Amino acid sequence: TREQILEIHQRFYNAAQQLIVVAVGRFNPVELLKTIGESLGDLTKSVESPFGVPEEEYSRKTTKSVVHRWHGKKAHLMFGFRAPLCYHSDYFPMCVLSAILGEGVDSRLYTELREKTGLVFVRGPFNPTSGCDSSPWHGVFYIYAPCHPKDLAAVKKIVRRELRKFAQEPVIKEELKRNQDKLIWQYALSLAGTKKHAQMLFVADIKGVLKEFDDFHSKIRNVKTGDIQRVAKMYCLSQRAVCAV
Repeated sequence: TREQILEIHQRFYNAAQQLIVVAVGRFNPVELLKTIGESLGDLTKSVESPFGVPEEEYSRKTTKSVVHRWHGKKAHLMFGFRAPLCYHSDYFPMCVLSAILGEGVDSRLYTELREKTGLVFVRGPFNPTSGCDSSPWHGVFYIYAPCHPKDLAAVKKIVRRELRKFAQEPVIKEELKRNQDKLIWQYALSLAGTKKHAQMLFVADIKGVLKEFDDFHSKIRNVKTGDIQRVAKMYCLSQRAVCAV
C-alpha cells in the first residue's frame, strides 16, 4: 500500500546518516551538492537505524550437514565457514587463500577435481570454485563443486584434504605471487570505467572500508605464506564447516 511505501521511505531513506552519495567523473562538487539537496529535500533529521546489531561470531564444534534430495542428474556440493569481517586484517589472507584454492583454471581445486580426477562438471558457471564474501556484519568463506551423486564422497575427501594442506604446508612463493598478481589485476579491472568505479566506492563505504579502498594492492601484496597458514588453521577447520548438498 501507499502507507507501507511511505513507512519504508521514512525508515530507510529519509535521514542523512542513512544516505551515501558517490560521484565519479568530471563535475563541480558545489553544484552537485546543491542539486542533491534540492532534489532530495530535508535530510537533516536523525532516525534510529533500522538495522540490528550483528550476532557474535561463534565456533562450531561439529560439522553441520544439509541435504536436499531431488530428482536431478547432478549434485551440487557447498562447504561454508565463518570468515573474518571485511575490515579485519585476516580478510586479505583469506582472499589470497581463496584464490589459490578455487579461483581460476590454475587453482588447486580445478587441478585436483577436474584435471587429475575428472570428478566435477565444467560447463558454463558450473566450475569448482571458492570465494570469500565479507561485510561489516558477516563473513563467509565458501567452496562449490558440482559432481555426479556417486562421486560426492570422493569430492568431499579431496576438498577436505586440500583445506588441510593450507594448515599443514606453507604455500610456495611462486604460487603466492601468481595469485596475488591475479587478485590485483582483477581488482584493477573491476574499477574500469566511471560506473564500475562509482559502484565500488559505494560498496566500500557501505562496508565501512573506504579507507582501504586505495590500499587493496598493498594489503594483498603484504600477505605472507605464514598469514595464509595461520588463517587456514583459524577459519578452515573441517569441524566448523557447514556442508550442503
